[in-house]
Amino acid sequence: MTLNNTLTDKEYYQLTISIGKAFNSYEAPVKSKHVRAAIIGTYHSNGGHAFWAIAIRQPLQENRITAWKFCHVLHKILREGHPLVLQHSMRHRTMITEIGKLWGHLNDGYGLCIKHYTKLLVTKIEFHDRNPRFPGSLVLKRGELEQIAGNDINVYFQLAVEMFDYLDEIVALQATIFNSITTFTVSSLSLPGQCRLAPLIPCIQDSNQLYDFVVRLMFLLHANLPDDLLNGHRERFRTLFRQLHNFYKQAGTLQYFVNLIKVPSLPSNPPNFLVQSDLGNYTAPVVVVPQESNDSDTNSVVDNLVDTSPELPERTKTPPPLPHVDFDRLLKERDELIRHMQQEISKQNEIVKSKEIEKREYENRVQDHITKINNDLLEAQQELTNTRLQKEEIELKLQTAPDLEEKVQAEEERAKATEDKFQKLKNMYTQIRDEHIKLLRQHGEVSKQSAENTRLLTEASQEKEEFKAKLEEIQREQEITKESLQQSASETERQKDELSEKVKTTERENLTLLEKVQDIESNKSAEIAELKIVVDKLQKSLNEQRESSMKLDGEKENLESKYQEMLSKTADVESSYQETLASLEKLRIVEIEKQQLDQEFEQQKASNDALSSQIEQKNSEYESLEIKLNEHLENSAKEIESLQQQIQANDEKFQETLDQNHNEALEKIQKLELDLINQKIQGEAALRALLETCVKTSAKITLRAITESETPGASGTTTYFIMIAEELQDVLEKLKLVHGNYLEDNNKNAEALVRKVQATGHLISSVHEQGMAICNKSTNIDSGEKIANELREFGKSVSNFFESLHTTSKSDTVNPQINDMKEQLYKVTQMIGDLSNNNDEIDQLGDLVEKELSSMDKAIEDAAQKIVDMLTQTKTSDSGIKLEVNEKILDACTNLMRAIQILVQKSRKVQSEIVAQGKGSASVKEFYKRNHQWTEGLISAAKSVANGAKFLVDAADKAVTGESKHTLDIVVAAQEIAACTAQLVVASRVKAPRQSQNLQELTQASRNVTQSTGIVVATAKDCSQRLDEGQDLDFTKLSIHQAKTKEMEVQVKVLELEQALEMERLKLSALRRQNYQSME
Repeated sequence: MTLNNTLTDKEYYQLTISIGKAFNSYEAPVKSKHVRAAIIGTYHSNGGHAFWAIAIRQPLQENRITAWKFCHVLHKILREGHPLVLQHSMRHRTMITEIGKLWGHLNDGYGLCIKHYTKLLVTKIEFHDRNPRFPGSLVLKRGELEQIAGNDINVYFQLAVEMFDYLDEIVALQATIFNSITTFTVSSLSLPGQCRLAPLIPCIQDSNQLYDFVVRLMFLLHANLPDDLLNGHRERFRTLFRQLHNFYKQAGTLQYFVNLIKVPSLPSNPPNFLVQSDLGNYTAPVVVVPQESNDSDTNSVVDNLVDTSPELPERTKTPPPLPHVDFDRLLKERDELIRHMQQEISKQNEIVKSKEIEKREYENRVQDHITKINNDLLEAQQELTNTRLQKEEIELKLQTAPDLEEKVQAEEERAKATEDKFQKLKNMYTQIRDEHIKLLRQHGEVSKQSAENTRLLTEASQEKEEFKAKLEEIQREQEITKESLQQSASETERQKDELSEKVKTTERENLTLLEKVQDIESNKSAEIAELKIVVDKLQKSLNEQRESSMKLDGEKENLESKYQEMLSKTADVESSYQETLASLEKLRIVEIEKQQLDQEFEQQKASNDALSSQIEQKNSEYESLEIKLNEHLENSAKEIESLQQQIQANDEKFQETLDQNHNEALEKIQKLELDLINQKIQGEAALRALLETCVKTSAKITLRAITESETPGASGTTTYFIMIAEELQDVLEKLKLVHGNYLEDNNKNAEALVRKVQATGHLISSVHEQGMAICNKSTNIDSGEKIANELREFGKSVSNFFESLHTTSKSDTVNPQINDMKEQLYKVTQMIGDLSNNNDEIDQLGDLVEKELSSMDKAIEDAAQKIVDMLTQTKTSDSGIKLEVNEKILDACTNLMRAIQILVQKSRKVQSEIVAQGKGSASVKEFYKRNHQWTEGLISAAKSVANGAKFLVDAADKAVTGESKHTLDIVVAAQEIAACTAQLVVASRVKAPRQSQNLQELTQASRNVTQSTGIVVATAKDCSQRLDEGQDLDFTKLSIHQAKTKEMEVQVKVLELEQALEMERLKLSALRRQNYQSME
């Protein structure tokens, strides 16, 4: 199981070991390789989750040295680790603060240091949280500080204050460290002193960057703000300048920092910010940290697995004298702390329960509030619907206004007609003025006409009264419409204000809800981290709390989704409100037009009154003119008859023209039908040609596929892929030319383009298929993945090519896609060619493994024969104890070589069984090629066994001939060859079936080798002891002086041998480490 998807179990295990070693309880500085491993782990896990998951399980509240080293390592990770570590550390601020409070009660030097260090770490985390564009190392390029602040003087002012606070914590920490070293008289060259001074290195790096930022910000502030406003800033800067100057000066005198960091130096006087020219004389201090040696880099990976560095001498050094410590008082304080923490745990449990109850109540309130908001929204929607209905009614009323306007226009036309009649009557009056005397004689008739005129005037007055009544009714309707519009506008404005107020209230409530949810989430995560650090026994309850926090997150997401829904509904209400405003604007325009119509109506009314008076005056003349009007009507009737005759003649001419146009249209239609038939014939011929082209191309592609299927051995090989790729390159080049010709011929020559497109598609599919086959069969996983990625990019370029060919026919669009495909194809071809060269070495593994196994058999046989020859030779040349010793040693070696020969034979059987079961239909060499890593291990084991056999023969020869004073060479040689055979057994056992009989026999043979090795070792030690018994010294003949001298010589010899033994162990450790790296 892994903590992160990007962190494997092995990496997580190595990270756990490195952090555990970094947090050890020895009072010595943290090793850089362990810190570097923790920093690299943050990049492997893409953040700080893995580090915190391991760190919180360390005994931070049980050992002050562990807590101190935790602060140091965390500071380094915040500076140099993954950028997300700062964000992931925010939830652990409470835990860091609690650690500082816990150890702050101790007065042994480390307590106050831990307290100030935790304050510094929390300040750093919060600073980067407020200013996320500052990296953890605080290193910015020139001009980035101004970009981060956005050239805002308020931001400059706030940044300066935050950096002053940051520097205050650094200064407080360094003062506490130097005070503890002085108080407890700890040397800076001793391990305890270095343990306390090591965290000052990242403090110096941070303070150097912060000092540079503060100086630049102060110059910017003084350039834009009055000097009196910045008095406080200048005083804080002067105080910090003196403290930093003393800090750098005191750190620069310590020998411990000479090879670790170049401490910067500050000028004797601070910059004068009142003079802007002083900025040009300012030089930023520089911190230099020397690069670590390459040896430590190369050994870091091995040290993560097995810590071979001898830490025993460091532990056995005599520590400096410590002050007297009252352990009884410390135990009492510890018990008090334990009781206090238990009480805190119980309180925290109660708080958690109360928080759960508050959370449920809060959820209920939130749900009720959401329901209320939904009801308010429904009411608002209903009110909006009512408003829309009222608006429609008003629009319907306004639609009647055009009818009134039409009536007014009709009356105007009637008045104009009356005026025209009056003009005609006036002209006629001038003509009949001479006939006035005649008219007087007809007085009686005129009296009758007068009575008739009186009747007509009465009717006209009645019509006038009716017209006035209609006008008054229109005016009343206009007033009612105006009042309704005003009421609707005011009602709409009131509803608009209510809706906007409800929307604002809803947004404020939603923001409040989100802030409360975020606060609850942060409080829950902080409480969980604190409870998890306090005691492991509450792990189960904390897990339950974490689940509830996750549920709360889910509920938060639901609330956010509901909030988004309410926002959408609010947007709908706002849009409907905008529509209402538009309709109101239309109503205002209509009202303005209505007012204009009222004015025109008044004018028309005045004109109508004038016309009425004129009608009254001229009614007396109407009858006299009626006769002439009749005559005029008769003349008009005659004119109408003449016009009808002209119309009839025009109809006859139009009919003749229509017939002529009809005949011409029929001729054109027949001509168009002939043209369409010809075009149809030409299109069918082109389609037949295109069909023949498609059939021929498809047949060619099919025959090629059949040919490929008949030669399966070539499929999936790099040679076949390169051949297809070269052919595809040629086809793509020809396709570019054919496509250009197709465009130049106005899309007429389509057969060649279709043929090339089909061939291109088939070759592209073949290239992709063969390339993926090579990737799947490749033994080099990294190269296979890279080639597969390039093939996917090639597939994307192919898709773009066909899409451009389908959607457009422009050469400037298609040709770049073809060039892109050619470049991608060339890149894939180069990578597959390189992969082919790498696979040639793996192809030789089958021959190499047989060769090495045969060499191993021959070496074992030669070694056994040499031991037999040595046994024969010693029987003829030696006698007595030496002959007995040599016979025992050689007999034991002979039995060991026989056991090894049997084990090798059993191993060969197991390997044959593995190859027979695993190769399937493939050859043996193909099986070794597919399993090249296992084959390489088998070859390495065979080489080791052969070398071990030679070493055993050489050791036996030295023991028999007397070149070796001791029989330890035989012991080492026997153990070495036993280890080599164990490697061979493991290499065989990896792929062997568990129920195999040959595997059981191999296991028994391995046990026999182990037993024979033990016999060789026991025989060698027994023979060495027998030889040494004859060399015992007789100390009875020595005098006291000679015995004392001999004792001193023996002691010197013992010390020399111990020193030599220690040096040889170091050499052995280095050799094993080097062999391990070379084997990898």
